[in-house]
Amino acid sequence: MGDRKLSWRNYADDYPGKCFLGNWYKRYARKHVPFISFKNVQSNPNECAKIGSSADFQSDWTKDKLPEYAFFTPDLDHDGHDTNVTTSVKWLQPFLDPLLKDENKMKGTLIVITYDEAGPEPTNQIYTLFLGPMVKTNFEYSEKTNHYDVLRTIEDNFRLGTLHKKDEAAHAIDSIWR
Repeated sequence: MGDRKLSWRNYADDYPGKCFLGNWYKRYARKHVPFISFKNVQSNPNECAKIGSSADFQSDWTKDKLPEYAFFTPDLDHDGHDTNVTTSVKWLQPFLDPLLKDENKMKGTLIVITYDEAGPEPTNQIYTLFLGPMVKTNFEYSEKTNHYDVLRTIEDNFRLGTLHKKDEAAHAIDSIWR
């Protein structure tokens, strides 16, 4: 992977803070917060402090303090994992609307929404949505993709190189840009 240093932060609903390494807290699930799994994050208080709560996200957004890369994890109810799509949408819309309406903060901001499971369908199609002023309006990308393609798109965007794993053979999703 490249040597490029990016500012980052992982936000999560119900995250209790203090580098919590337990599996669960209220509706928070550690398994859905990828950055807490890295040993170099767990062992470094400065790095671990980059994992914050949904309140931290709102504060950083309001104060124009979002990092270059932000990853937000809803809790098990809001992500639809332990509920349903309706519950997820009822949470997502009021979360997203103020962000998308703020044209100044959205300049250069890409929001990627993706679900990790599709349900019992044998096709296992996973919904992913790209939102931002750089994305074609009402464009539907119909090529078969997976999470590695999304990762490769992010890696290419930041000119990071790959992890030399399955992302190396993945294809960036690039026909969606204006």
